[in-house]
Amino acid sequence: MVYVAVVLTENSKEKIIKKFSEFIPEDWEIIAHHMTMYMGKIKTSDKNLLGQYVTMTVNFIGKDNFVIALGVTPWEVTSDNKMPHITLAVNRKIGGKPVMSNKLNKWAIIEEPFIVRGIVSQE
Repeated sequence: MVYVAVVLTENSKEKIIKKFSEFIPEDWEIIAHHMTMYMGKIKTSDKNLLGQYVTMTVNFIGKDNFVIALGVTPWEVTSDNKMPHITLAVNRKIGGKPVMSNKLNKWAIIEEPFIVRGIVSQE
């Protein structure tokens, strides 16, 4: 499945994992890879964004039995998702998949929002 996303820099991925490690159960798979902009190939109007660094503010956290995700506010790009997010971790042992983050509907505000960066990519 082809999609366009902001892929986190290694530094941002490490920052997220370190900051939220206490929320991730030991037997869950850590993802912390990207924020999906939209599904499909890159739109002609967005081609100039490919390879560009962009900034996002992490300001929400959502969790259920299957996934943990961080709600973000992207600065320079948009997302087709109702809540733009980065899937932090998944509970694979009960069938959790990263796409399930799209179904989270309860989000808690992060008291100390912070900035992460990524590169616009077609995956």
